[in-house]
Amino acid sequence: AAWGAAGSSVRFIRALENYIYEFEQAGRPHILRFTHSSHRTTGQVEAELEFVDFLGRHRVTVARAVPSRNQRLVEAFAVDGSYFSAAVFEKAPGAKATFELAPPDQANLFRDWGAMMGAMHRGTPRYRGGRGDPRRHVGIDDDIIRNAATYLPAALHAVMLPMLAG
Repeated sequence: AAWGAAGSSVRFIRALENYIYEFEQAGRPHILRFTHSSHRTTGQVEAELEFVDFLGRHRVTVARAVPSRNQRLVEAFAVDGSYFSAAVFEKAPGAKATFELAPPDQANLFRDWGAMMGAMHRGTPRYRGGRGDPRRHVGIDDDIIRNAATYLPAALHAVMLPMLAG
């Protein structure tokens, strides 16, 4: 409702780190994302969206965030003593990437992915931060990374970060 989607057909897509839904507004597809406060604070989500907006303004193709009716990119909703931060994005055109492609198509995927990462890295040094909280959970702190040797078979220990191998 904060984005005028009440009554729209909202379709669940997936749940992993976030809860992702799709809906249409004015005939255009949008993505609704809920992030639980145990995963990211509202300030961290705001900082992420400000960074994505910065990239979009510097010719990196991104799915831009859509302001709510209150002109906010993030809305927080209390739930049972915690909260979710909600954000809506323009839905990017195309299909979900898969690694199960024929070699020529897979090469194109990796080339395009590399070009996108290069564009992001070229623009990033000009970023000076925004209003949101730029502190973000660092993947190295994840249990699955810290204790990779416990989760990975011995044959795959070579893929662990050198500083974590033990």
